[in-house]
Amino acid sequence: MTENSPKRKRRLPVREILEQEAVQPEFKIIDGLRFVVPYHFNFRVYAKKRWFNRTILEVFSEEFQAYPSEYYRAALEKGKLTVNNHSVEANYVLKDHDFITHKIHRHEPPILDMDIPVIKETDKLLVVCKPPSLPIHTTGRFHHNTILKILELKYKYKLYTCHRLDRLTSGVLILLKNPAAAKSHADLFVKQEVAKAYLALVKGAFPESVKCTQPILRVCHKLGICSVDEVKGKPAQTNFTLLQHCQETNRSLVLCEPKSGRMHQIRVHLAHLGFPIINDPIYSRENWAKKSTEEFGKELSSALFATDNISTELTKAKVSGDGVKSSRNIVVCDNGDFVIDNVTYKHMPKLDIHPDCPDCSVIRLVPRKEDLFLYLHAIRYEIQNDVYTSDLPSWCQPFQIPEKFFDFLNIPKK
Repeated sequence: MTENSPKRKRRLPVREILEQEAVQPEFKIIDGLRFVVPYHFNFRVYAKKRWFNRTILEVFSEEFQAYPSEYYRAALEKGKLTVNNHSVEANYVLKDHDFITHKIHRHEPPILDMDIPVIKETDKLLVVCKPPSLPIHTTGRFHHNTILKILELKYKYKLYTCHRLDRLTSGVLILLKNPAAAKSHADLFVKQEVAKAYLALVKGAFPESVKCTQPILRVCHKLGICSVDEVKGKPAQTNFTLLQHCQETNRSLVLCEPKSGRMHQIRVHLAHLGFPIINDPIYSRENWAKKSTEEFGKELSSALFATDNISTELTKAKVSGDGVKSSRNIVVCDNGDFVIDNVTYKHMPKLDIHPDCPDCSVIRLVPRKEDLFLYLHAIRYEIQNDVYTSDLPSWCQPFQIPEKFFDFLNIPKK
């Protein structure tokens, strides 16, 4: 860089950008679910490299499909979607260091209203038992209904992650109190120096023990969908041990010990073996293992987008007072509930209404509680000779775990 060259602008860390928009959340507990009252929020982000040389309308229409293209065009015209704090046309071409602000009325999905038990706390870390239904950090439509935000609101200090658990997965979660400690712990996970053990409830009579070494490929980055792929997949290994099989229900409680850390590794390996987790919304689909990676990715992506767009169909159904033509059978009940494919749902309560908000005029479903958890629980983590274990999840109660596993899982002997 020469003396007369302009200085590069300093990019604010993503966390700092979000903290600039911090608001005091208001929560409502309704029927065992924790709702965040909708609030005004300025979503701020630097243009990503893959956005360069593309118009802002194209980027937002393709990358953020929660709203249609017409919404983003109107947001640009009204100054609710700006670049470098200035209004721009829909054909504005994004470039490096462009700072985008999107002013929205934010609606967060509800989560299960559950406590977050503390397993251990020191001056450097906080280990908790993560409940199902909520993500760890801000992602998608979640911000205040996340582990980090809930704990930071309670303890009044920032926390940092070193590993992840899926939103529907419960169990041991290690959080650090400073960035340096978080990085050193994260490095141990990357180097596979952390021993992890999970419990899973699967369909069928699982064998006594299985070592699965099938490579795993992420077939859809945007939706986080993975599959076994022996050609393009990355190395992965999970050791499985049967704890008990229930003949009456034909379900098996399985101890899962992943030796690598691929996304959805346990779920993908179990499905590949023919024993998917019972309530897995992705990998328990019929004939999953028989489909090619490309077929599975396309089929599931289409299904998930159809589910996400169901709110538009519901709104039409409510207005017309009758069912709508759709790939799914939707009926509006007299009490305002919806019956979709013979399953009854309630619609999201209107906790705050803003006239310019597209979400306020759209009917969204209240998720069923049984759809907010997965029969997968992180029961034990061992890291640098420190062992962290959680209590058994409630869905393990019908099973008798062999006594030889009591010490390993820290189960009190009767």
